[in-house]
Amino acid sequence: MRWGIIVAALLLPAAAESQAAPDGNDSSADGWNFSYRIPAGWRVAQVAGPARILGSAESGEAIFVAPGLYRSADEAEADLSAFYSSLELEAFPVEPPSSTTIAGLPATVATYTSQNQSGGTVQGRYVFLRTPYGTGLILLGVTSPERMPRVRAVVEQLAAGVRAGPPAIDRRTMAAMEGTWVHSKTEFSGGTSSQGSTGYDRTETVVFDGQGGYQWESTSMMTISTPGYTADANSTSSDSDQGTYTVIGNSLVLKGTKGQLAFELDFRGDLILANGKAYRRR
Repeated sequence: MRWGIIVAALLLPAAAESQAAPDGNDSSADGWNFSYRIPAGWRVAQVAGPARILGSAESGEAIFVAPGLYRSADEAEADLSAFYSSLELEAFPVEPPSSTTIAGLPATVATYTSQNQSGGTVQGRYVFLRTPYGTGLILLGVTSPERMPRVRAVVEQLAAGVRAGPPAIDRRTMAAMEGTWVHSKTEFSGGTSSQGSTGYDRTETVVFDGQGGYQWESTSMMTISTPGYTADANSTSSDSDQGTYTVIGNSLVLKGTKGQLAFELDFRGDLILANGKAYRRR
């Protein structure tokens, strides 16, 4: 799962307080069948697909809680590494990953340190819980080193109260998604005789087989027209991936060669809304 979509809430002083929940309420992403009790003084400050960001009254403190499809602790740690890499950060272990048992589930715990974009030191307390149902829950508490003991205690309190059951996989929607889906985006700027112009075209194509397999490819082209030059400058790039897809509650989970992605899904028959994009059936 790509965590860069909520980096501001994790690495900046305060998380947004949209979709907040009262202190102490149980919280669970639809369909994933995880529940935990939010500690006093904390609340759900932001929702990003199946993930929740918990914020406290203390600035600079946030806890990221995200369910996912995991067969091993290594897959979860790969997602953690992808998160730091997406932010162009290096995470150094203060306490290397170690195995334990929390809430009756196999668990991995670790503490990392890194620097945020402002040059300050940030520590992250990481806990991963793996269930016998092919799912797992990642908890990552982020704060300054001096506040880490408090956040660490809250993360471990949260983890100890986690309850898990089998996920509710929506196979009917998965089957209905069978087919080819296309997202296109075109942008154009400039166009004057003195400034020239820039054009950008991107097309993404996703093929779902209706049974849990997908193929994805994208093509992007940029064209730059400069006054005084007879030829345009063109740049083309492409990318692709393939793997499995699963619909759990209102989440679309893709597991490909580049890792795991989880998006909030709005399926409307001939229209898929996911990751802030609209894909139309072809």
